[in-house]
Amino acid sequence: MNKSFAAIIALLAGILLCAPLVMAGAEWHTVTGHDGAFTVEMPSAPRHVTDVEKTETGGAILKHFYLARRGAELFVASVAIYPAELDLSQFRPLMQRALEAVGPEMLASGKWDTITFFHHHGYPGVSGIGVTKDGNSARLVVIQKGNKAYSMLHTGTGRDFQRFFETLRIR
Repeated sequence: MNKSFAAIIALLAGILLCAPLVMAGAEWHTVTGHDGAFTVEMPSAPRHVTDVEKTETGGAILKHFYLARRGAELFVASVAIYPAELDLSQFRPLMQRALEAVGPEMLASGKWDTITFFHHHGYPGVSGIGVTKDGNSARLVVIQKGNKAYSMLHTGTGRDFQRFFETLRIR
């Protein structure tokens, strides 16, 4: 199961490194995620990317990513919808292993400087803070609600992650 979370985080890292993104203006936009699962404000109308990952038992994890860039800053909001066959009840150890697995791909030191577990409106979450291989700050947040994992990634030198995160509304 931790392979699924690690795969999502690795996909986010891959998007960070090589995907063409929408350049943002000064105005922020409210974005509604797949099936109205969440809303969040982003610095421009994002690019929407989907991915499907097969589980070991043949099920599918459906992933929706919303990507925007403003200057050197990258903003990614996503939702992963897991099949009922996967047990997400052990969120903390799964996320600890997943964050540790993706560190070498994305971060200069190969690991997150800090990993913090928290609750967001009653849902379990984790935050990783580090420095990317190109020297920018990186912050990744994942929140679980039922069979869905909501992720937010911000990289860059700007300080807009707090605004980005505070606008997240999970439905």
